[in-house]
Amino acid sequence: MPLPLFRVFICVISIIFVFLLTRLKLDTVISAYLLSFGISYFLYYIAIFFAGLVFAPMVSSGHVFGTTLNFNQPIYLLIYTLAFIFQFSFAVLLFRIRRFQNGFPFLFKRYAVIVALVLTGIVLVLVSWARTLGDELDPFTAYLLIAGILIIGVGIFIWVRRGIRAYQKRRMAQRSDEYYTRELAAKDAEIERLNEKVMALQTVIHKYTNRLEAMEAARELQSEFQDELSKIKGKRLLPSTNINAIDNMFSYFADLFAAGKIEFHLTVSGSIPYMAEHVVDRSRLETLIGDHLKDALTAVSASGNPFRSVMAVIGLEGDAYAFTVFDSGVPFEADTLARLGTEAVTTHAGAGGSGIGFMTTFETMRACGASLIISEREPSDTDYTKSVSVRFDGKNRYIIKTHRPEAFPESGRYTVIGQ
Repeated sequence: MPLPLFRVFICVISIIFVFLLTRLKLDTVISAYLLSFGISYFLYYIAIFFAGLVFAPMVSSGHVFGTTLNFNQPIYLLIYTLAFIFQFSFAVLLFRIRRFQNGFPFLFKRYAVIVALVLTGIVLVLVSWARTLGDELDPFTAYLLIAGILIIGVGIFIWVRRGIRAYQKRRMAQRSDEYYTRELAAKDAEIERLNEKVMALQTVIHKYTNRLEAMEAARELQSEFQDELSKIKGKRLLPSTNINAIDNMFSYFADLFAAGKIEFHLTVSGSIPYMAEHVVDRSRLETLIGDHLKDALTAVSASGNPFRSVMAVIGLEGDAYAFTVFDSGVPFEADTLARLGTEAVTTHAGAGGSGIGFMTTFETMRACGASLIISEREPSDTDYTKSVSVRFDGKNRYIIKTHRPEAFPESGRYTVIGQ
C-alpha cells in the first residue's frame, strides 16, 4: 500500500476507534482527531529541526551533495529518537499551559469541526510548502498539498452549508413571529368576545338574584340556578388548540379522567395549526395524542397513588415542537422500556394494553425525525412519577432519563441518563 494511502487508512481507523471508545458525537471526534493531527505535524517538524541542529555536523560530514542519503545508518536512528523525545516533550509542555490544562473544551462547539478542518488543511499545505524549499515536488509532498487543499475545501463547504441553514432558520423564526402576531390579534378578539359573554353572565346572575329576592318560590328557582351553575363548574375549561378534532379529543379524555376521579391539566403553547401543517401530519398527531393519553389513563387507574393526575403539554417547547404527557401512575418496567420500538410490549397487559401505541409512535418518529424522551422518578404521592415526550427536533433519538440507570443494559438503540 502506498504510504499516503496508508496514512489516510490509519486516520480513518483511528477516528472510528476513538468514536467507538468514547461514544461522543462523530463531528466532535473528527474535530479532536484532526486538531491533534495538525498539532502533531507542527510539533514533529519543530522537533526534527532541533534534532537536525544537534546532529547536522555529523550527517553533513562525508556526504557528497546531490547523492542519496542512506537512512539505514545508525545516526538517523539517533536523530529520529531525539526528535521523538523533543516532540513528546513539546506536547507535554503544551498541556502545562494553564489555558490548555483541561484540554480543548471548544471542541464540543458546533463550529469546532470547521476550525479543525481548516487548521489541519493549512498545516498540511505549510508542510508541503516547506518540503519543496530547495527541492522538487515529490509525489508524497504533492499528496500532502492536495490533501491540505481538499480538507480546507471541506471545512469551507461545511461552514457555507451551516450558514445557509442558519439563515433559513432565522427566516422561519421571522415568519413564525409574523404568524404569532396574527394569532395574538385573533386571541385578543376572542378575549373581547369572552368578556362580552362574562357581562351577559353577570346580567343573568343579577336577574336570578332579583327574582330570588322577589319571588315567593325562591327555593325552587335557586335549585335550578345551582344545577346550571354546577354544570359549568363541573367541567374544567380546556385551552383551545384551534383545531376542532384535537380539541374534541382532549375534551373526550377530560371526561374519561373526570369519571375516574383523575385530575387533568392541558397546556398549549405556540401554534398547533402550524405544528400540524409543517411539523407533523395532523392524523399522526391525533393518533399520538390518543395513544399516550390512553396509556396515562390506564397507568393512573392501575395505581394506588393518592395523587391521581395527568398533565398534557402540546406545542412549542424551546426550539422545537413537542407533545408531552405527565402522569402519576404505575412506573414502566425496565424490560419494557428496553424493548420499546422493537416489538409490541406493554406494562399493562392485564388492563388491556397491547403495546401497539408505542409501535405507532416509533413509526411517527422515523417519519418525522422526532425523538422519544421518557423520564421517570422515584415513586411519590405528591408529584408525577413519569413523563413521555415526543420532541420533533429532527434527531430521531430514544432517551431514557431514570433514577435507576443500572437496570438498563447497554444498547445502541437508546441513551440512558441517570437522574
